[in-house]
Amino acid sequence: MSSGKNKTSNASDHWYKFNGQSSSFKGLPGATVLPIRQNYQDLIKGHANLWKVPLGKKSAIHATKQLATYDRAVTPDSELKDGLVRFVVMMCEGMRFRSIRDMFSSLSGNNWEEETFITELQAKSVVYWSQLSMLLIRWELTGRLPGGPKWGAVDGRYNSMAKHVQETINVNDANDALTIIDFLLRPTEEVDTGN
Repeated sequence: MSSGKNKTSNASDHWYKFNGQSSSFKGLPGATVLPIRQNYQDLIKGHANLWKVPLGKKSAIHATKQLATYDRAVTPDSELKDGLVRFVVMMCEGMRFRSIRDMFSSLSGNNWEEETFITELQAKSVVYWSQLSMLLIRWELTGRLPGGPKWGAVDGRYNSMAKHVQETINVNDANDALTIIDFLLRPTEEVDTGN
């Protein structure tokens, strides 16, 4: 399966794009709109269910075959969703979260050869990637200031973010975040070093 900006083609060279995509992207005219949107709700009824997705070599092969042979006219939506969610967890979330990649990576023993699953907490964590990224970037920037690095702040939005990830996914400080996250989101706004 090859990809462009939110578009994919399969072995029969049909190009697809997710339903609900912005009409501002004009590339690949004539791409077929998939019957699902680009979100976990459409794929698996929410990110909290990602712990049910089988991972590993056999799962990757299964997903590749499902996506390579997809034909909207004959393939059930459930097969499309199954192939996509397996690929998304292993390729996208596995790139962003070291802790998720370690669940199926051969670097963590023989996990690639076995069917494995992420934990419920890891599934819950995927929607906090941008917040963890912002907190880590701010933590790094404040390390250059007198007083050293600060996780969150005394008050303000970074403090709220830090408290929220602590209460929701048990990330208490930068070391906890660095243990699970691997690839950071580049902020579209300036990350201030104040409160």
